[in-house]
Amino acid sequence: MSTPRTRFPWGLTIAAAIVFAICCGLGVWQLQRKAEKTRDLARLASLSHAPASPLVDALAALAAGHDETFVHVTAICAGLDKAPFAELYAVVDGRPGVRLISACRVADGRYGGVLVDRGFIDDTIKTRPPVDKASIDPTPVSGVLRRPSPRNAFTPKRVSTQPLWFWRDVPGMSRVLDLNKPAPLMLISETASNPDQSELRPAPLSGDEGANSRKGEYALTWFGLALVLACFYAAMLTKWLRGART
Repeated sequence: MSTPRTRFPWGLTIAAAIVFAICCGLGVWQLQRKAEKTRDLARLASLSHAPASPLVDALAALAAGHDETFVHVTAICAGLDKAPFAELYAVVDGRPGVRLISACRVADGRYGGVLVDRGFIDDTIKTRPPVDKASIDPTPVSGVLRRPSPRNAFTPKRVSTQPLWFWRDVPGMSRVLDLNKPAPLMLISETASNPDQSELRPAPLSGDEGANSRKGEYALTWFGLALVLACFYAAMLTKWLRGART
């Protein structure tokens, strides 16, 4: 005669509920990210052929509460070609390397300036542009204002003794680069700050249309895993009920 199993599997139930909630939460998050990205892509498309605005005007509009994300701007940044820089880890065209981030200061307004993504250097290249903090040579810049993505739980921590970042940390980079009152947007340059140095090349961020379409697929994957888990738990619970009645 089989022994009745009357003890309810609370451990399994709690574990299944937690994993189910995580899967559903990740699925919802992917759908929210897809909606946000769709809005961003629509705005990017609407502004792609708009004439460039002076950076000071865009920053003034930003200070007034306007959304200046994806706005094309032009600026003259004093000493940008020899400015100190922070290094941001990046992968461009499948190759790892770093982006050089420097400060472009403005003379007036609510913001003291903006961080400029000057371009990408392949990981195989160890040389960097010269740095001269005293340089005020005018460097023309043309590019797009972008809002940095926040750091998430999977972003590696930065080692404070090294100049390498793994996310666009505007406050942290601004402190290192002595930029007071930085704008919350970054200027992704589409023109070369150092035309004589081909190893540093502008690398505008793409619209990520393909990545955005995959967010819907990722959401379905997470919801599918939640469904599989629910079916597995239902089967286990059914087996337990049958055993309890024996």
